[in-house]
Amino acid sequence: MEPGAGPFRSGWRSLHNNIFQRRTNLVVKHNLLFCRIIHNFEHFCLNDVHMKNSLFTLMAFALLFACTPEQNNPSGTEDSEGGKDKTVHVTDIHLDRLSATIKEGESIMLIATVMPENADNKSVSWSCSSNTVATVDANGKVTGIKAGTATITARCESASANCTITVTTGAQVGIYPTSSDPMYAWSLGGEDKISVVSAGNWTLSCDAPWLTISQTSGIGTNDNVVISTVPNKQDDDRTAIIRFESNEGSQEFSITQHCSIFRTTFLKTRKLSHVFKVYYTSDVRLSKLIVILPYAETDQYQTIRESQYGNATLATSSEGVKYLYYTGTNKFPVSGSNVVKHDFTVDFQLLETDFGKITQRNLPYDTEQAWYKRYTGKSTEADGSQMIDPTHSWVVSNANSLWDKSGGDVIEYARLCYEFVAESFTYGTYDGDNSVNAIIGRMSGDCGNQHAIWLSLMRAKGVPARPIVMYSPDDFTHVRAEFCVAGYGWIPVDVTYHQGGGDYFGRFTDDNLVVMNHEFAFKANTGSDNFNIGLLQVVAWWYWLYGSGTVDGDISLTYADMETVDWGICGTMQSPQWNVQFPIPMAKEGDWWVARNLKVSSSDEFKFVHNNSWKVNFGGQANSFDSPVSLWQDGPNICPGYNGNIDVYLNVDTATAYYLQAGSTFTH
Repeated sequence: MEPGAGPFRSGWRSLHNNIFQRRTNLVVKHNLLFCRIIHNFEHFCLNDVHMKNSLFTLMAFALLFACTPEQNNPSGTEDSEGGKDKTVHVTDIHLDRLSATIKEGESIMLIATVMPENADNKSVSWSCSSNTVATVDANGKVTGIKAGTATITARCESASANCTITVTTGAQVGIYPTSSDPMYAWSLGGEDKISVVSAGNWTLSCDAPWLTISQTSGIGTNDNVVISTVPNKQDDDRTAIIRFESNEGSQEFSITQHCSIFRTTFLKTRKLSHVFKVYYTSDVRLSKLIVILPYAETDQYQTIRESQYGNATLATSSEGVKYLYYTGTNKFPVSGSNVVKHDFTVDFQLLETDFGKITQRNLPYDTEQAWYKRYTGKSTEADGSQMIDPTHSWVVSNANSLWDKSGGDVIEYARLCYEFVAESFTYGTYDGDNSVNAIIGRMSGDCGNQHAIWLSLMRAKGVPARPIVMYSPDDFTHVRAEFCVAGYGWIPVDVTYHQGGGDYFGRFTDDNLVVMNHEFAFKANTGSDNFNIGLLQVVAWWYWLYGSGTVDGDISLTYADMETVDWGICGTMQSPQWNVQFPIPMAKEGDWWVARNLKVSSSDEFKFVHNNSWKVNFGGQANSFDSPVSLWQDGPNICPGYNGNIDVYLNVDTATAYYLQAGSTFTH
């Protein structure tokens, strides 16, 4: 955190919840760390710094196997009495292709898939935007009439899907885009398909070093040629020309990639170790152990390198989430040893958005892309609750009002939603129900809760938005969010940091929090088992055992170059403030831990921490110089109210502290 930014941190911490099933002498325990997370919470504010660590709250929720979609996402809608409407309504419709090119007189069949599979009404209606270009019958058969472009739309209830049809004559050959928002034009770089139309041999060429073509020659029409670009770090847009050559003619196809809208500044490099250990008593015989860790990737906020994860397996979920998993049967690590250890190096960087460089603020999204649908729809947690719900009546009502106020400008709308949530909701942590409905009911929530509301508002207007899930070595977690501007990329926001002071719209400022993924929930496969995983910031693990002993686990994310401090002082006098990874060390002198010549101002506050962690921290009410300060776990910050240098004394056995002017004689 940059000095003076006023960190306001919180998050969700994965804990384990034990559910027992006995079959003769076999005990199956599921340590489900994808349950609703009530966390180790640190709350900081510049002018009114206070801190509290909520007790880890566990909500019993266990699955031995992955739930079916019906279990996690019940079909039907709530009726006016709060019960279930037996009608299963259509939620979405997909076409087997987003675009196609046909000649005059040719026909193709479009196949529509209605979701969910058990919807009562699967009757699909078809229409064409221009019947002079193409026609479509009641079964989805499209016929080319005249050269041009038309949009075929399939509808079922309130859901719809489109396919762009390009009709050509025999002589109309060349290159055609297949997306209204091609990813290769984004400033962050990306890839997307183009369609090459030809009856014979053709070649493609391009001199731009930042652009690659998956196939540079072929025979006949090909709708699957992929164009890839690297990020544009220049201050201006750049253009590449792709040359198409064939016996039927030639064409030059222009691609313009938007300029970078982000300013980045390198902050710090750290070597990190993410370690999970298992402990079990001698009367335990494990029969199976599964561990899942999040896997941090390089993105616009950080660079990950030198990644090593030993006996773990790297996998990718259908949602695109990367994770590490370990599966053991019958043979396990010795109690207290590492089960999974992921070592990696991370380069942290400050990111700021230059909104003035966004010259085209409302470019169209390609609404048929899978990523667009994922980040504009509902998000269901592993416990079945709606963590993001753009259809909630309160969300829709406020989204309509804010959208009208923005004049339909995506960026202005995002900022209005950001200000609205920060001003309307108070910060708090709550047990049990943390669905959108519950958060709105109490108008309060933690960082994940408040960003879920912001994400719901964004998605209600078809603006793709997703969470930024993070974890840091001082053992706290945090959730931010980001929204997508077509053609440019993902812009970060932090509503709860904004509540603590400062503007975090389009700014990502942290040299400590590691971005782990961008999902509130995903499906994980570990080779032989499938699991519905909730917010994965720390770890998820399960075990099966014989016997009546106990099994426990320990997770840590530590700096490889961090020296462990037994007892230290953490507070606002540090830079960055409240830096628990590198506290001010205290030396043992008899019964006392001592820190001498500590420079403070009248507004500075501090606490005592153990082993570079907030898990054990002492605070208390300050009195005056050379007066005892009674301490207790999670007590208030100590404020000497003095400008100058002080000596600080801590007695852990009596939970007492003193502070004196530096150099004064200590007589206690």
